[in-house]
Amino acid sequence: MAQGVAGIRTRIEAVVTEYLGAKTAASAVRLAATTWARRDPDQLRAEDLPAVRRGLEPMLRTFLGGEVTAVVLRRLDQEVQR
Repeated sequence: MAQGVAGIRTRIEAVVTEYLGAKTAASAVRLAATTWARRDPDQLRAEDLPAVRRGLEPMLRTFLGGEVTAVVLRRLDQEVQR
């Protein structure tokens, strides 16, 4: 099954939502996508994940701490690669 361009954003937000809630996750992903990947969140591609991760990591560490952030980032890698 082909994945639409919005699929990457949806997958990233789904993981982050479990830890930060839907509104905060949507804001975090939007900020990381536009600032770090320089792309609209709905235009994210799998190859943008490293940039989005770099953008999300400081925010996640602030809210969740280092150990949980590492778990979230691993989950993002797994979910986006599917």
